[in-house]
Amino acid sequence: MRNMNKKSQIGSTLVWIVATLIILFILIVYLILTGLLTGKNELINGVKKITGFSASDAVSVIDLGSMQSFLAFLNKEVDYHESRIKVREVLINSVERYNSIKDDKDKGLIDRYGIMVFDEPSDNLKSKMLNQGFDEDDWKKFIEYQQNDHEEMASLLINNFNYCGEFYLSIPQGILTKDGLKIKSTMSDVFSDNFARSDEFAPTISYSIIIGNLYEIKFRMLKKC
Repeated sequence: MRNMNKKSQIGSTLVWIVATLIILFILIVYLILTGLLTGKNELINGVKKITGFSASDAVSVIDLGSMQSFLAFLNKEVDYHESRIKVREVLINSVERYNSIKDDKDKGLIDRYGIMVFDEPSDNLKSKMLNQGFDEDDWKKFIEYQQNDHEEMASLLINNFNYCGEFYLSIPQGILTKDGLKIKSTMSDVFSDNFARSDEFAPTISYSIIIGNLYEIKFRMLKKC
C-alpha cells in the first residue's frame, strides 16, 4: 500500500514538472513572437523602423519578467508633444528633432554627425559645430533640447515605467535611471558582466532601432522585480 502511495506521489510530481515546463516553453515562445512582431512596425515615411529581439536573443534571456516589463514599456502609449504615441516612438522622435538644428547647407545635426553627437564632450562639439556651418543660435538650441531631455522626457519615461526598484535604460541621450537621465561616460559599465552589482541585476536586454544608423537600446533591472 505504501509503495502504491509513493508511486502515486511520484506520478503527480512528474505531471506537475512536465506541466510547468510546458508553461515555461509557451511563455518563451509568446515573448519571442511578441518581440518579433512588435519590432517590425514602420514609422513615419517608411524609412525608420524598429527591429525587435531576434529569437536567439530572446531565448538567451533568463529573466522573463525583465523582458516582459521592457516590451510592455516600449509599447506603452504616452502623451508626447500633443501626440499620443508609443514610448519607442518617443525615443526616436526625441532624437530626430535635433535635425531641426541645421547647418549653412541645410543639413540637420543628426544627419551631419550621427547620434554619437550625444557622447561628445560639450567643448569639442561646440567648437566643431561653430567651425562647420552652425552658429551660436544653433548651439543654444542644442543646449535647450538637452535640458528638455533631462527634464521633460526623462520625467515622462520614468512616470510611465512600472518599476519596483533600480533600473538602467540606455538611450542615445544618456542612461535613464529612477533618479533621472545620467551621462553615459559615468555609468558605462552597468550593462556589462564587469558591473560590480551584476549578481543583483537581471541580464541586460537589447532592442535595436534605426535612427540614421542602427542603435541598441539597453535595459537592465533588479532581479527581485
